[in-house]
Amino acid sequence: YSFEPLPDCFAQLKGALPGDANFFPIETGVGRQDETLDFYRSFHSPSSSFLKMEEFHKEAFPETSNGQDSEPLKINVRTLDGILAGKDLRENILFKLDVQGFELEAIAGASETLSRSKVVIIEMSFAHLYEGQPLFHDVYEAVYGHGFRFRGSLAQMLHPETGEIVQTDAIFVKE
Repeated sequence: YSFEPLPDCFAQLKGALPGDANFFPIETGVGRQDETLDFYRSFHSPSSSFLKMEEFHKEAFPETSNGQDSEPLKINVRTLDGILAGKDLRENILFKLDVQGFELEAIAGASETLSRSKVVIIEMSFAHLYEGQPLFHDVYEAVYGHGFRFRGSLAQMLHPETGEIVQTDAIFVKE
């Protein structure tokens, strides 16, 4: 199961694994509750978010220097638990989350899914890239509260000028 809120990016996702009976792309955002929210499309689409981009984001990732569209899109948001309820999921789920500052919202709507998950990989930030986004310690505490323990990082993204760690793909494993 893979989720993408932007229509054009969803079309690309949908075409990624044609004919694979085990691939289920779903066009939606994920969050705490079912609702419709403003979504800020970045001119560099991987940096699009439900949150407005901070200037620091543009410094740390120069490809985003043009920022976001001035007019947000209206995007449907659903909880992962609601979407996946009744689905025939195998146990020991690998849960990968990359939601550009919307981590706590997505986690809040995924308690049941997390209870069935074995490994969680989350892109987490050490600096504010989006307005009001949670940082590493905030997301760490939320995931820890679901019984997961931090086991390391897959990758770190560094600020191109200062070399400071800006983001990481953190790995958590259920105790």
